[in-house]
Order: sequence, then C-alpha cells, then structure tokens
Amino acid sequence: MPLLLVLDDDRERAAGFAAIAAQLGSGWSVKTWADPAAMLDELDACLPGAGLIALEASIARPLAARLAARKPACPVTLHWKTSTHDAAWALFKALWAARWDVELVYRFRAHWEPWHERVWLPEAHRLQQWRGDTAANRAHAANCAQLKQQFEGREAIYVDKFVRRVRVSHIRAHVDARQVEGRAEEILTPGLGAPPGAGQHSRWRFSGGAASRFSRDSWSLSVQHVSWEVYFAPAAIAEVVRLAATLPPDEVYQSRRLQERLLKLAAETLGSEKPVFPG
Repeated sequence: MPLLLVLDDDRERAAGFAAIAAQLGSGWSVKTWADPAAMLDELDACLPGAGLIALEASIARPLAARLAARKPACPVTLHWKTSTHDAAWALFKALWAARWDVELVYRFRAHWEPWHERVWLPEAHRLQQWRGDTAANRAHAANCAQLKQQFEGREAIYVDKFVRRVRVSHIRAHVDARQVEGRAEEILTPGLGAPPGAGQHSRWRFSGGAASRFSRDSWSLSVQHVSWEVYFAPAAIAEVVRLAATLPPDEVYQSRRLQERLLKLAAETLGSEKPVFPG
C-alpha cells in the first residue's frame, strides 16, 4: 500500500491531499505532518513505503536536506507561492542534484478552484508516469542525451511571445512518450523580457513533444499550436543583447527590428536542425 507523505502547516490544505488520495491509484494512504521536526523524526521509517512526497516549500528546508542525503525513493513535489519561489527553487535544485524526481507546483488559495485536484494531482500523475520510461528507442534516447549534454546550464535567447535572455537547466526527457523539457531562469537584460503585469515568472518550465528539433546551437519546441525557440550561439546572444540595449522605449518588449535580426542570426542553425524523435 503506497504512502503519500505530506508536510503542510495549513490544516485545510493538508486535508485536501487526503481527499484526493484515491485518485492517485488503488490502495493509497496519506500521512501528514504540520511540523517539519516531527516529520523528520518519522521520515526514515516511512520512506520504504512512500510512493510520493508532497512538501510545502516554505517549511521544507530540513526535510529537503534529509532527503538529499538519502538514496532517491519516490517522486517529490514542492509547493510554492510567489513569496516563496526563491526558497522552493533552492530546494528543487538540491533534490535534483541528489537525483530525486522532483517538481515545483505553483500553489494558490482559491475556494472557487480546487488546487489539489486541478493543479497538484496532474503533476503527481506526470511524475509517476515519467518514472516508468524505458528509453527503448535508442536513437531517440541518444538525441535526448545529446541535447542535454549540449545545452544544460547554458545561456540562451528564449523566444515565444517575448524575447528573453535565460539560463537553461534541468533538462530531462521521457523517451517513450516523446517528451523533452527544461527549465529557464531569466537573466535580466535591458530591452529584453516581458512587460510588467504580463504575468511572466522569472523561472519556468518549457517542454515539447514529437515535433521538437535541435541543432548545435538551437532548440525548437512546440505543443499543439504553440511554438518557441531557444538560441544558444554566443555570437547571436551578444548581438541580440547589444541591439536590445539600443531600443527606444516604445519598441521594448515588442520590437520588430529585434525579431527580424534574431531570425537572420538564427537562419543557418535553424536550417540544420534535426528531429529529437525521428521516424
């Protein structure tokens, strides 16, 4: 019988996990703690039966440190709100470095939309599914490994609705599902980014499916009707940064000149892209 281990100092939120445990699968049970110290005392005894761990990031630092010192046992979700994003990001990186399957889940409190079922549960299911990847297609697995080796930790220009300068990290793939994803962390740069009030976070997850492509210096992704590109060539990044710094205020965030220049800089590398998941 798998256990869902929950750390949350809000009684209503903690009860919400118990309410949806049956949707995780047959036989799941839930054990909750409001106090990190109390959870630490029982953690080692509970880990062998754990199927999933759900941690409120604002109070989870000692738990993340203990888990990072242990062999990975199950997926972990870290729940954050705007004021705790930096703390959650630090815990995420520590657990990732220790090879835990971990995901950040944005938390909000709204009675009109149940967070546990509509936001947390899909992420929990996704983490469970990713653990079952067999990477049976060797060509696809090799491309995913190459993509990660080329781009992990590198600076890039990220283009979707806006042009943003970022650092790309935490790249991973589900080869069987033909899915590849990474994390972008914005590097604040004059003339680049998103306008205030656009609802854009400073860190975000991006992913693509079977249509994903890459070359030595670029990574193109799409999901349904949405697509975006990530450019890694140092010369292209430098040129975009230089041009962005000269933009007049009315062109910042929505500059046709910048977009056109970027497309010209990227034309060769885009032409040499190959599918991540061919065939």
